[in-house]
Amino acid sequence: MSITKIIVPVQMDILRMLIQLKLKIILVALMFYMDTALAGSCSAAKLCCQGRDSGCVIQKESPNAIIESPRDKPCYCDHACLKLADCCDDFKETCGVVDCIVSEWSEWSACNTRCGSGTQKRSRSVQISEKNGGKHCPRLDQIRSCRSFQSCHSGILRPLLHDRSVTLLSFLPDDYNDTEVGIGNEIPRMSQRCVAFTIVRASRACKRISSFLVEGTRICVERHEDDEEDEDEDEESEEGKGGGGDGDGGGGGGGGSSSSSSSRRDGRRGNLLVGIGRWKLSTSVDGGSAARTAMNSSCHGKWIGDSRLLIDCDDPSCGETTTTRLRVSRRLRRSLETRDDLNEDYDDMEDDFRRTKPVRERFRRWRRSRRRKRSRRRRNNSGILYLFDRPAEPVYVPKGDKRVAFDIPPDYLPDQYRPAAVDIFNRFGETTDSKISVKQISLPDLSIPMQLGRRDPFSLFIPAHRKVAARLIDIFMGMRTYEDFLSVAVYCRDRMNPNMFIYALSVAILHRPDTKNLPIPPLHEVFPDKYIDGGIFSRAREEANISSAGQRIPIEIPRDYTASDLDEEHRVAYWREDIGVNLHHWHWHLVYPFEADVRIVNKDRRGELFYYMHQQIQARYNCERLCNRLGRVTRLINWREPIPEGYFPKLDSLTASRTWPARPSGAVLHDINRQADQLDFDIQDLERWRDRIYEAIHTGSITNIKGERVPLTEKSGIDVLGNIMESSILTPNLNLYGDLHNLGHVLISYVHDPDNRYLETFSVMGEPATAMRDPIFYRFHAFCDDIFQEHKNTLPEYSVQQLDFPGVEIADIRVTTANQPPNNLYTFWNKSDIDLSRGLDFTPRGPVLVRFTHLNHTDFTYIVVANNRNNSPKRGTVRIFMAPRVDERGLPFTFRQQKNLMMEMDKFSVMLNPGQNTIQRSSTESSLTIPFERTFRNVDENRPISGDSLEQFNFCGCGWPQHLLIPKGSKAGFPMDLFIMISDYTGDAVEQEESSGCKDAASFCGLRDRKYPDARPMGYPFDRRPRAGVDNLTQFLTGNMAVTTITINFTDSVVPRTRSGSMSNTLNFA
Repeated sequence: MSITKIIVPVQMDILRMLIQLKLKIILVALMFYMDTALAGSCSAAKLCCQGRDSGCVIQKESPNAIIESPRDKPCYCDHACLKLADCCDDFKETCGVVDCIVSEWSEWSACNTRCGSGTQKRSRSVQISEKNGGKHCPRLDQIRSCRSFQSCHSGILRPLLHDRSVTLLSFLPDDYNDTEVGIGNEIPRMSQRCVAFTIVRASRACKRISSFLVEGTRICVERHEDDEEDEDEDEESEEGKGGGGDGDGGGGGGGGSSSSSSSRRDGRRGNLLVGIGRWKLSTSVDGGSAARTAMNSSCHGKWIGDSRLLIDCDDPSCGETTTTRLRVSRRLRRSLETRDDLNEDYDDMEDDFRRTKPVRERFRRWRRSRRRKRSRRRRNNSGILYLFDRPAEPVYVPKGDKRVAFDIPPDYLPDQYRPAAVDIFNRFGETTDSKISVKQISLPDLSIPMQLGRRDPFSLFIPAHRKVAARLIDIFMGMRTYEDFLSVAVYCRDRMNPNMFIYALSVAILHRPDTKNLPIPPLHEVFPDKYIDGGIFSRAREEANISSAGQRIPIEIPRDYTASDLDEEHRVAYWREDIGVNLHHWHWHLVYPFEADVRIVNKDRRGELFYYMHQQIQARYNCERLCNRLGRVTRLINWREPIPEGYFPKLDSLTASRTWPARPSGAVLHDINRQADQLDFDIQDLERWRDRIYEAIHTGSITNIKGERVPLTEKSGIDVLGNIMESSILTPNLNLYGDLHNLGHVLISYVHDPDNRYLETFSVMGEPATAMRDPIFYRFHAFCDDIFQEHKNTLPEYSVQQLDFPGVEIADIRVTTANQPPNNLYTFWNKSDIDLSRGLDFTPRGPVLVRFTHLNHTDFTYIVVANNRNNSPKRGTVRIFMAPRVDERGLPFTFRQQKNLMMEMDKFSVMLNPGQNTIQRSSTESSLTIPFERTFRNVDENRPISGDSLEQFNFCGCGWPQHLLIPKGSKAGFPMDLFIMISDYTGDAVEQEESSGCKDAASFCGLRDRKYPDARPMGYPFDRRPRAGVDNLTQFLTGNMAVTTITINFTDSVVPRTRSGSMSNTLNFA
């Protein structure tokens, strides 16, 4: 009993102690949790740093811990976090950051005109101003266009019984839907160039524009002055002149005017549009400015797209001086004549048209005739190419050997020359053989492109420069007609930075429908100083001034003028400094500009093509290094260590009259602070962007501008990453992922003067036209390619089923060269001439030739023997790759190493009949190269008329140079693996029409205005990790693949270049 009495108090004491211990543990855990929570805030850490400070960070987890939630990521308390979007939650409160707050908008004011187009205004006020880096106040005033008809009276078209004042753009065809052209100059003649129509069907958009544009309203259609060009090739055309007659669209009898109608389907909505081609719907306009304002309204585009409009001409008195023609079928024309209530029966007519096969065929023939006429007008449009001639010479100086001059309005002369306009025109007009007329137009706002000084350097990698260039591109693209495009280009040429002007003009010519087939002159002819030793130009000027055009001797450029063999990197200088290689990089960025209208920038698989094109450059450069006993490129991953590679370009900038800066060996990168270029970023900014991109790859998703997580899918993830890396306007979140690629170029290009203390400009790494000359370009892009490969390594491997082509086997592959053993290729040196005369300002005309040495090879042929064991023909895609067999130590490559060195050589489709098929393919037909004649040729002379020569001549200009299709090899013979695969075309095909006319090298450049012509991932089948058990290329093979060893033999001798047909290897413009 006593023992029990003793045990009970002891148990009670133990229980009491356990309870107290538990309470203490809970209290400690709670305090630890509070401390941890406070530690993740700026206030608890007492941090508030100015500018950028990587040490001003809150680590919520151990630096080595795995981050499982975005809430565990480190956050920053420096003011740079506002721009980089990684601030701690309480940063603004702790550091006194206050965002601007404004009031609500006031009501819109009344329209400032009582008749026609005017403006309305509204405003708001600042309630709280921003402080300490908070969000800036938004715009406080807004202006919008308006129209008023309160006090309108009859205008200049009173004889036509019209008293409305609104103008709309023509709605057929789409080719003439551009908006930035006014019609003020046509207003005085409008009464003589109109036909009256009645609106019998109007879309809702018409009603939103004006209450007068409704069914039953009579309007006038003004004829465009260029419509006369279209009056010659339609079998159904009917022409009538004079007054009187039937103007109902039925052909008009007895000398009456017949209305011009066109019919087509709106591809966006599927609606039938019956209307008048190249005409403008308008009522009377009281003055040119009102017309121009209406033309630029935002309503016309919606009206075009939404319209289900049918117009009947019922007033022949308006067409007294008008000649028109009908472009609809007889069946539809009879419907127009016999039906009394078109408004009621319109839907039946639409179905009738859709079911009428002859009508569809007639419309196709009409479209084909339009294409033929455009082809004929192309010769007239080529006058704009003279703006590339001697960009530093004034535009009024005669251009080219044909001495073509621009007949410009006196107002287009620069201010300093206007007082002497008459003397200037008289002086240069005497030596002119022909003139190109330039009409005076109402010029758009050019203030933004004019911000860049005429003598300043220009770089597409600098964000401020990209913006001014993009604005100029948009202006050029917005010109409605070729004549207006030419006019504004002529005006800009002598006022703007020549490098920016040539870039914007080239992009616009490549993308405008009326100029896109014109051959862009190669940049080495316009700005030869970007590619040729600066010491050559004094000799070239001497030759031009002393010798006549027919007696000038080519000036030879030494092959080793930038360094000696003491620099081992100089062993591959012949490849890096090749003019064709650098022209390819420049032209690719013309086809794929960083910034402009989204319709130009947003091309099919653009981001993926950015990755693949640069990856292939890396593979080719690495192979070239192995041929010259150099190791593969090492990535530039530590941006704080000295750069061992130096580069001295030996180039002079003729436009800026200064030399291109050099980079000595051992240079160290620094933060950039150049206010003159609007550049202010640190190395740690690039490191942050790099880390965020890697995080997106490892988590499998990116964060868009709305804060939403977007997965990096197997199909489109590489395209998204490419847009992020290139940082074009397509990047999904510029604030988060930054401008890594472009500012990486800028960082390296300013290593010699990062803060502008010496007023030096960027080096060759700062411009796409010259960046590939520098060895550091390839180290930097090896780093960029590693990011893409990190993503590719997260994708599932290709299975045998995804690689195989059932029933198709390759029995044999080989390459043959004329009069040589099989599977042997031969390279050598060539010497070719280029003409500098277009880039030598203020020198006598005539060719001034320089001769340069470059690598070339003997043409060869691929032979593939394939067996189709199926009972029916099968279409396949032949994919040809080549890669070195051994590394720098002479050891065979593993598959993982070799796949990144695979160089695409060709890709084409073939039909395989049942049984054995022998396929032959010439190396000159490669899908990734353009012929030598396209890179160095005469764009005006010796143009072939037809046949294969024309097809070879008619390349757009984007592509890898043919003379560098294969690597140099070695004198002893360099072993390579030739890989050929035939994939199933059903998985390769992209449904689209065949292209015609000018051709690009599709593998590197895609197809103009169309989808990329291969549905597989770029680089397939070497773009992913191998499947399990594959250690070398032989183990990777399936039945539809084959590999063989070939040898590339280098002959260290100079062989005269053989010209193709009648085409010259020099380029004398005009």
